[in-house]
Amino acid sequence: MKLALRDWPEVAERSGLTRRARDQHGASVREVPLVRHVDLNNGNAVLEVEPVGGSIAEYSARAAALAGAFGAVRVSIEPGRSPGMVRLTVVDADPLSDTRVSTNPYVVGDGVRVALGVFEDGSPWEHDWVDASHVALQGATRSGKSVITYSLLGGVAGRDDVIVTGVDPTGVLFRPWLNHPASDLRVSGTRDMSAAAAVLHRLTEIVDARIAALGDRDKVEAFSAEEPLLLVVLEEYPGVLAASMAEDAGQARKPAERVQPRIKRSVQRLVQEGAKVGVRVLILAQRMDAEIIGGAERSNLGTRVSMRVDAPEAVRMLHPQAPQDVPERMTYASPGVAYVDVPGRGGRWTKANLMEYGDYLAVVRGENKNVVPS
Repeated sequence: MKLALRDWPEVAERSGLTRRARDQHGASVREVPLVRHVDLNNGNAVLEVEPVGGSIAEYSARAAALAGAFGAVRVSIEPGRSPGMVRLTVVDADPLSDTRVSTNPYVVGDGVRVALGVFEDGSPWEHDWVDASHVALQGATRSGKSVITYSLLGGVAGRDDVIVTGVDPTGVLFRPWLNHPASDLRVSGTRDMSAAAAVLHRLTEIVDARIAALGDRDKVEAFSAEEPLLLVVLEEYPGVLAASMAEDAGQARKPAERVQPRIKRSVQRLVQEGAKVGVRVLILAQRMDAEIIGGAERSNLGTRVSMRVDAPEAVRMLHPQAPQDVPERMTYASPGVAYVDVPGRGGRWTKANLMEYGDYLAVVRGENKNVVPS
């Protein structure tokens, strides 16, 4: 990468990022964006660049030209650490093209961290459930959405300070959790959506009780068997809403008796008020359309993950600040490739670890003797 940095003025010129100006004598001069800082990370280079009149949108539009000028696999564009700066990640090797295999989702260390994959700069993608961030995960069938979900849940199996709760309309996700604590807070299938509404309402009552018990604290930050972190999973949430609406119609329920509005109200409260008292919501859908997740809920979904989707609009809905090329690229992304918005870090490309369903079953049931939770 030293050669690329030495040739930065030529790279900027070839990419259309320089400007022509007049000096004090009226002569034409070339203004080159200044490289203010460089980090080398896993063989890639991260440059903090001060543009000359250009915007981050212009840099995003020229990402392919930059990659060609650098002779790199890809250049990703993000806001810099300082106002007005642009951050370029110049990718020499492409972790997104690798097949990543992992049957160990646990991360040893503080918090409730799970290993999910690798970012395009080669750094590990981990998620800490202690972080007060709910998660939205969207992706079409066979995009790899389930693989990430298996790691997110498998990484908390065996812990007594985390309880998995929620609604799984297929029953596949919750199947291995049958003998885990709090089975009464998990609903599988769609035969009785009233049961789903009841469980979600009970979770809002737990939120109310925890808020009342905060005392001098402003939030719950430490978890134990007595006061565990509650992970509320809403598998294929649009399917949950569709099934509850069909049940309401089939039983000709009056407006005050309908289940679907109760489910939506409970989810809204959990997302808006649960984070400060140890509730984390994981919402899964093929698309996070506005009629599924309203603006009030979406604003509280700090971690947003998109995998291959059928339309660019779905990506723009969940990642409104993403560079221009991201939505289109997501329509043909390979299985396991995701675009992730992480609080405080902005959007980044990643490749998920591969956890098959059989490995997920073994991890949750405690049958994988080679995997030990932290």
